[in-house]
Amino acid sequence: MQSSILQSLLNSPALPELLEEANKALVRERKKREKFYAEITDENKWEFIQGEVVMHFPALNRHLLATKRLFRIMDAYVCLKNLGVAHTEKAMTSFPRNDYEPDISFLA
Repeated sequence: MQSSILQSLLNSPALPELLEEANKALVRERKKREKFYAEITDENKWEFIQGEVVMHFPALNRHLLATKRLFRIMDAYVCLKNLGVAHTEKAMTSFPRNDYEPDISFLA
């Protein structure tokens, strides 16, 4: 099934130019991502989202307590059922265009 956006692009006489511009944008994004990985440190919480580096402010105590409680529950369940591993904070998760450091994550 094709999306309406893709169908519009395929029907456009400007398709070759649009593809060239999209490829240029992806190359620029890839370079930004390489720079992101070269500059990232353990001290800060940085994420790479849709081509932009996002730096997060330190969490407030309320947020930290909620994260801690949720992680304890999830980690206990994951261990009890032998489902995989749960992580908290600084666990970078990478996807084709984005890198996140979620507060809590689970890997099967």
